[in-house]
Amino acid sequence: MTTLRLRPGVTHRVLAGHCWIYESEIGKLASAPSDGSVVKVVDERGRFVGVGFYNSKSRIRVRLLSRHNDDINRDFLRARLRAAWDYRRSSVCATPDTACCRVVASEADFLPGLVVDKYGDHLVLQTLPLGMDQRKADLVALLVELFQPRAIIERNDAAVRRLEGLPPLRGVLHGQTDGNITVEAGGLKFTASLLEGHKTGFYLDQRLNYGRVAAHAAGKRVLDAFSYMGAFALHCAKAGARQVLAVEIDPGNVAAAQANAAANGLADRIECHAQNAFDYLAAATGRSKVGPSEKTGRASRESPSEADSATEHGRIAASGSRRTKASEIFDLIILDPPSFTRTRANVPEALRGYKEIHVRALKMLAPGGLLATFCCSHHVSREMFEQIIAEASGDTRRDLRLLERLSQSPDHPILPAVPETEYLKGAIFQAL
Repeated sequence: MTTLRLRPGVTHRVLAGHCWIYESEIGKLASAPSDGSVVKVVDERGRFVGVGFYNSKSRIRVRLLSRHNDDINRDFLRARLRAAWDYRRSSVCATPDTACCRVVASEADFLPGLVVDKYGDHLVLQTLPLGMDQRKADLVALLVELFQPRAIIERNDAAVRRLEGLPPLRGVLHGQTDGNITVEAGGLKFTASLLEGHKTGFYLDQRLNYGRVAAHAAGKRVLDAFSYMGAFALHCAKAGARQVLAVEIDPGNVAAAQANAAANGLADRIECHAQNAFDYLAAATGRSKVGPSEKTGRASRESPSEADSATEHGRIAASGSRRTKASEIFDLIILDPPSFTRTRANVPEALRGYKEIHVRALKMLAPGGLLATFCCSHHVSREMFEQIIAEASGDTRRDLRLLERLSQSPDHPILPAVPETEYLKGAIFQAL
């Protein structure tokens, strides 16, 4: 096993529990280990730090797997998978139920880059870094041993794999299936495609939040922007909303939302629009067009360009007194957009995009109305996100009261030492 020595002064973050070691943090190598191999890491004085996967193609050169001098073999992986599953079945993670849940959440389960989602008797597997991908056969065998699933589907089509020198892959690794399944959440049933849907087919991280937001929906007119397959919309309709409008750019997802509404007997209370949510918000607040153009598919949507967004904000500030049409006023508005940035360098542009949608939403919110809003970029902290909302509140002269902070479901655990594990931030505000 090759030993890597850290540069002086970089051990504080790693010793505190973080598992990523960057290229710039490693000292000069006499000979480079093979990509995907397990390496031993020591500090500048030669003291043991841990063992992990190495990849010279990645900016994250080492992903630590253990703080002990463990053999990273099938027994090690089996123990880590069992520990992750035991946590999901424990009282600490009692909800959501384990019929559909995230079984392995990468760094949060001390298996960096490995994601396993369970949808009944189907498992969806992601092996995002090279070291995990090279052990895919062992992982599939262990998952079969532990769960006896009907099928295991590979969804290795995330863009991050390119940074590891890996190609996108999608298919069935075990069993036979077309990938079409039914997911139950909050007493509602949703059809999902594990082979074609976004992420791994359904947004498991929002399962508790669907109910928490819907608890405020009775008797209200609701807007569900960036609706995907209508999960928030359906939960609000079931909770007694008098009318729900779901806006989603992808026609396929709109059709799925309509089918889900019909299957749950809620079609008469939900109206679905196939439209760019940015453009809908812009038109509803007095402008016919806005800067960003969304690409088809939730995972690939983009935030406004810097020039368009900055110009638009100037216009919003100048037209703060413009009235929104009564037909576009809502009692509850839900904003659940995709991540506006995958890199730290693009955070300023992403913040402009988040501010834009909040300014527009606040102009559409009835007096006393509620805003439920989410950010799923780990590069945007909760403090940054809430500051942007405060700025939107000031720009629109709409005072806000924070009712509740929301986060990801407990089957997506958070490690304080690894801030990247806390990526979903949400809140419910009341407009005063």
